Amino acid sequence: MLHNLNLMMMTGKKLLLLFLLISFGGYAQDISITKDGVTDYVVSDCEGITKDVMYNKAIEWVNFTFKNPSEVLIANLENDLIRLEFSETSTPIKKFVVEIQFRDNRYKFDPISIMFPTVPVPSNDFLGTLDKYFKKDGSLKSRTSVTVKSVQNILNSTNVSLKNYINGTGNNVVDDW
Repeated sequence: MLHNLNLMMMTGKKLLLLFLLISFGGYAQDISITKDGVTDYVVSDCEGITKDVMYNKAIEWVNFTFKNPSEVLIANLENDLIRLEFSETSTPIKKFVVEIQFRDNRYKFDPISIMFPTVPVPSNDFLGTLDKYFKKDGSLKSRTSVTVKSVQNILNSTNVSLKNYINGTGNNVVDDW
């Protein structure tokens, strides 16, 4: 009887842990790509940071992150919005346009367009041709899965990098030289 009680308590603790992991995991916002489209936008929390401080940190991040920041920053409404156009490499195989809007304690990361400049029109518009990457049942075609996952990873890692910079975690600047 005591053994069964211990087993039930262990199982209960595991269920509680699983529930907590699922609950907190639900708050992690990522861009996802399905046959129905790309996540419209994600909102990232930056608790205790005003929109003007966030905006200034984002401008710093652009200057720190990109080789040619003046070419990347294509729209700039001070303390409100920036729009970036960037490629994942120096050879633009994939070109991203992302809009970032700032509010106190949070910002919105919104992918506007994803283009493949080396592909003929109209196939160069990733968002407009998502159906060619997926099977009818909604699963990824094996020959295109790397492309879809790459686009998704680039968008998510860009957002995480920005969020970490704004929140002061993971900055690559060494202060104690």
